[in-house]
Amino acid sequence: MPNFKTTNPTDQSFLSEYSFHSLSEAFEKIREFSAFQVKWKNQTLESRAQVIKKLAHQLRSQKETLARQATLEMGKPITQSLSEVEKCALALEIIADLAVQNIQEKEIKAHYKKTAIRPEPYGLILSIQPWNFPYWQALRMAACAWMTGNLIVLRHSVEVAGCAELMEKVCEVDGQKFLLNLRLSHADTAEVIKSFLIQAVTFTGSTSVGKSIAQLAGASLKKCVLELGGSDPYIIMPDCDLEKSVQACVQSRLINSGQSCIAGKRFFIHDQVFLEFKKKFKEAYEYYKIGDPLDPETQVGPLASAKFLQTLLDQTKRAHYAGAKLDWTRFELPKTGNYTQLGILDFGSSLKVFENEEIFAPVASLYRFTDLEEVIQCINAGPFGLGAGIFTKDFELANQVSKKIQAGTFVINSYVQSDPRVPFGGLKESGIGREMGVEGLHDFINWKVVGQD
Repeated sequence: MPNFKTTNPTDQSFLSEYSFHSLSEAFEKIREFSAFQVKWKNQTLESRAQVIKKLAHQLRSQKETLARQATLEMGKPITQSLSEVEKCALALEIIADLAVQNIQEKEIKAHYKKTAIRPEPYGLILSIQPWNFPYWQALRMAACAWMTGNLIVLRHSVEVAGCAELMEKVCEVDGQKFLLNLRLSHADTAEVIKSFLIQAVTFTGSTSVGKSIAQLAGASLKKCVLELGGSDPYIIMPDCDLEKSVQACVQSRLINSGQSCIAGKRFFIHDQVFLEFKKKFKEAYEYYKIGDPLDPETQVGPLASAKFLQTLLDQTKRAHYAGAKLDWTRFELPKTGNYTQLGILDFGSSLKVFENEEIFAPVASLYRFTDLEEVIQCINAGPFGLGAGIFTKDFELANQVSKKIQAGTFVINSYVQSDPRVPFGGLKESGIGREMGVEGLHDFINWKVVGQD
């Protein structure tokens, strides 16, 4: 099979070379892996929890190695890489406890003399994951899948092939793998989805690819959980705490150097505070350090790939042609690597411009409004529905808006963050199904009814 290389986005230097698994190799590995799934599904929830908590301990013991690999491969600032690994370990522990407390066989009164509803796993789940949170995206769903008796076949992004290898090693207990890492071409990934060896599919990534995967899974009548793109909107009301609002919005926009599906991307600012908000937003940018992601002082690293930098340039050109005023910071950027200035696109009162775009870079889109209902209609008319928020001191108004906005998560006076204790996912073109929380556990369970007369 053909080889591919990984490179460091900081300086384009060579990191490693890998080869794709052939389809026959992949199926052989999956068959071997599936033998353990039969044993795993028969374990009690308590025994599964013990294993998953052991995996959490192993993650922490390898935290520095895992974090450094992520930073080298996709440019995440090292402090954020370390936090990502720690968050993964915490998620495993939390979800293990949630499963023990909430996922049990239960008896109900029905037309049989005795009726039980029994949670059973699907089996092997193909997990197709992106590069931007190489551990978090994969392990947060794996925790739910593992605790409900499933096992994971991982097809990770080629940009983070090294992270995927490390994850496979760390997710092993007493010589038994709980995650099988396969390097698959796009064509072979499609064949694996269609295979009878795979019982369900989960995917995190772009909406366009998610639609293709959903079609493949649907053609085989397989359960599919999709966590797709987002262009999260935040509404800034004139009565808000402006300083707090700006700080939260800037933090949200710069999550993972702007490369996050749940980052705040579109900011709808009331006309009364628009100019002041924009001024403070740009001033807040000035406190962020762009540089070498291995430097603990760095807060914004390079984009993960040169092609993503080119995409940003194309998007900003089209935004300019659409009437947006583009305002960049003036940092001295490193001479090599996929670095970009922090940017603001001022669309003025043209609320619907770029509503179908997701800018995956540290560039914020600002819109000026006077009519709140018009903003709500504009947000709901767009294709995305991952997260949203509002900044205001009027909590009654905020609660009313939360009921109107179509989104998987809505926040008031803060920004969207994923948490293993609550379900995560979106609506419309932002996805199907949920990960994490008790609700996320349910998405990886076949609830079997057992009736007895």
